[in-house]
Amino acid sequence: MNRIHAIDGVKMIGIISIILYHLWPSIFSGGFLFVNTFLVISGYFAANKLEQLTFEHKYRKLGNYLKNSLDRLWIPLFWMTLLIMVFLFYFNRSLLGSLRNDIISSLLFSSNIFQLASERSYFADMALQSPFTHLWYIAIHMQSLIVSVIIILITNFKPTRKEFKVLLWMIIVLASHLTYIMLYDPSSDPTNVYYGFLTRFSSFAGGILVYYFAPFFDRFMAEFDYALKQTSMMVLTLLMLLVMVGLSLVITDTDPTTYQVWLSYFNIASMIFVIASRYQDTLVEPLFDNKVVSYFGNATYSHYLWYYPVIVFSSSYIRAFDNVNILHLITFAFVLVVSFVFYQIIEKKRLYIPFLTQLDFKKDFTWVKSHPFRINNLFFFAVLALFVVVIRASGNNKPLALLQLEYNFYQNQPNVGNLAYPGMEYMGAVQDDMIELDGALETDFMNEYEFESPVELAIEWDPQPLMDATSELGEENQAIIAEVTENNSDVVELLDTNEILFAATTPVTFFGDSLILLSGDANTSLFLEGNSFGYESLQVWDSYPYVEEIMDNGELHENVVINLGTNAGLDEIGMETLIELVGDREVYLVSTNSAVEHVQEVNDVIDQMVEQYPNVHLVDWHEHSQEHPEYYDGDDIHLSPEGKNEYAALVVRTMMDVENRN
Repeated sequence: MNRIHAIDGVKMIGIISIILYHLWPSIFSGGFLFVNTFLVISGYFAANKLEQLTFEHKYRKLGNYLKNSLDRLWIPLFWMTLLIMVFLFYFNRSLLGSLRNDIISSLLFSSNIFQLASERSYFADMALQSPFTHLWYIAIHMQSLIVSVIIILITNFKPTRKEFKVLLWMIIVLASHLTYIMLYDPSSDPTNVYYGFLTRFSSFAGGILVYYFAPFFDRFMAEFDYALKQTSMMVLTLLMLLVMVGLSLVITDTDPTTYQVWLSYFNIASMIFVIASRYQDTLVEPLFDNKVVSYFGNATYSHYLWYYPVIVFSSSYIRAFDNVNILHLITFAFVLVVSFVFYQIIEKKRLYIPFLTQLDFKKDFTWVKSHPFRINNLFFFAVLALFVVVIRASGNNKPLALLQLEYNFYQNQPNVGNLAYPGMEYMGAVQDDMIELDGALETDFMNEYEFESPVELAIEWDPQPLMDATSELGEENQAIIAEVTENNSDVVELLDTNEILFAATTPVTFFGDSLILLSGDANTSLFLEGNSFGYESLQVWDSYPYVEEIMDNGELHENVVINLGTNAGLDEIGMETLIELVGDREVYLVSTNSAVEHVQEVNDVIDQMVEQYPNVHLVDWHEHSQEHPEYYDGDDIHLSPEGKNEYAALVVRTMMDVENRN
């Protein structure tokens, strides 16, 4: 089969769109859709080879084809995985200690199955970002190839009419498309259909359907004039390309219609593009016949392997840049450079290393036997030893960020004084035994201390400032100041008396994700008339039932502070729906500065909502927390104790400014 330059062109556009989707999701919101195109193209070319080999019963050549396919996918995958493991071994061993299952499942082409079994969210687990998350696609590709080989072998075991094959693959494609509708729940995270083989197989099967349907299409087109036929195919190719690019700029990963309609529609557009681009004597081919397009067409796999790990690592530097776009531009350039070097050395097999540049064990063993002391052989043993070292250093521990997050959840429980942190039960039992021993032996091993409140401790240290600040206030206001100080003496130091009294007497509801959940104590210790509703991993499309429940219970106050966007990017429609649901209350949207890849997208949507609605106001936490890493915990996502107090104080000042303007 001749090389189709138009397909190289769509592969170049596709991989760049996927990278840009992760860097600028507010602009290239549907770039992820091109994954479907890659699967359609893979299915088409796989069917071309599989049909020929199975129909002619060339099973030995079929085995060689499958071995070469495995070789082409696994060798670069192994090297990418090893290089990342070595990097983590030296620079982030705590993260490496939680990635063993990710690594093994990736190398066994089962990453998507592991992600689903572990209930990992592709969209929400920002505290659990793994540099191997994107390898679900490689797993889907290999699984689709294996299943397709089995089906094609069965259909070619005995001569089968071509019409039957078209009908069979059409049924398979439709069944897989229908699985989207059956499994997708608009009110929940869409990861189950995003990772699932049953839903994703429709793309690969669509490419196979194109292969079997192509002869019938060609027979139909043969009835038309040559010039008309070529013009029609050129227009159809360019039109489908424009449709795919257009959809990638307007579709979002948070819109339910994406999973109910647009993923399937993108498959169809990709299938039509492939079948039309086969007519190579149109003006489309010269358009894409150049070295740049050809390079991206060949090096797409290297770019796909490296784009996500680079983005994950670069996201930890988000707060070091005043303009996150600069970081994203640097990241984009770095992805291109790393992918280029990797492609030249690994994919093009510039070096020969036994067992690590190809899966031809007979040739490798012969080479090692003939050249026992060649540097290539020694390098293999060195790489093998290195892999053993780093895989032993890996583990299945909970990520440090998750442990810290769980401990923060524990600290924010309302009955925290009566709970033991998981893992500390043994220490509590020892303490109880010691107390009993004190009673039996009349000893005093376990000393009991009287608790002194923060206010008492502050007055003992220096009572004069507090007395001066409250001496001119009425008894009621003095009591308010005393209560707030007893609740949280640290936040009192950040505010003046008027700000404290304003906060303590203003009814406000805090609503949002884990940042609200974990800062609820700091907020309600200051806003005495307020309440807080935070939910772990909450995303905007999941928030509506919670808001409705709060409203039905009469607990949604006239001022509402909303913090969303930590777990997944915000979209305009989702935020508009939420704001309209809240009604004519004063809404305060908190911008984000957490180290997540979609920080710019979130803040852009928030800015747009502030401009669009007169009752929506910005709490500019992004600006306030710049150059203050101490405001964040070790995961660079959730707030530290100091950050919680600064957060609450910023909300107070913002609300006072809004009230003064009104």
